[in-house]
Amino acid sequence: EFPGLAIYHSLEYILARKFHPGTTSKDSWLFSKEYLAALLIGLFEFLLEWKLIPQFKSSPFAHFCFILGLAGAILGDCVRKAAIVTNSVGFTHQINVDKRPEHQLCTRGVYSWCRHPGYFGWWVFACSTQVMLCNPVALPLFFTACRGFFLPRVRYEEHLLVRFFDASYAKYMQEVPALLPNFLRPSGIKRLWRQAARATKLQ
Repeated sequence: EFPGLAIYHSLEYILARKFHPGTTSKDSWLFSKEYLAALLIGLFEFLLEWKLIPQFKSSPFAHFCFILGLAGAILGDCVRKAAIVTNSVGFTHQINVDKRPEHQLCTRGVYSWCRHPGYFGWWVFACSTQVMLCNPVALPLFFTACRGFFLPRVRYEEHLLVRFFDASYAKYMQEVPALLPNFLRPSGIKRLWRQAARATKLQ
């Protein structure tokens, strides 16, 4: 797991420095206290179960989980890095509340089948690390924590994007799924569509 985390976060920093050299900082490594605490919880569970029930951690099921989790982690990382490279300067670690001159609506590449491939990739990667370790307790905790982090963030970002791109983004929302659970239900999409339609009429 640790080599994978090192590669994941190193590439995050390198790509942030490539596309946003003026704003790159230590935060670009994407290590927060909460994130580190979650990783330590996962590691603690693995070591505790390895000590108390070693036959479980060395079972064929655990080996299957490792392979499945490794595949998921690679997939998640590739999707996220593809999102960063595809959107380039439009991809930032911080939500922009004002539209920048270079900010364009990106609907190509991974964005053609997922509205938020960066978030989707991060979620898949994070949960897959716990599948690799065969952690039955930490896995649902990671899933819930990711949902708690992404749910308000994505809802806020969707409203901003409708404000930035008007009906173009609302139409994009209807055509391309977020692939993240319980973010915007159809009623929410219709509300944003009406908001964008009114904004377009006022122009």
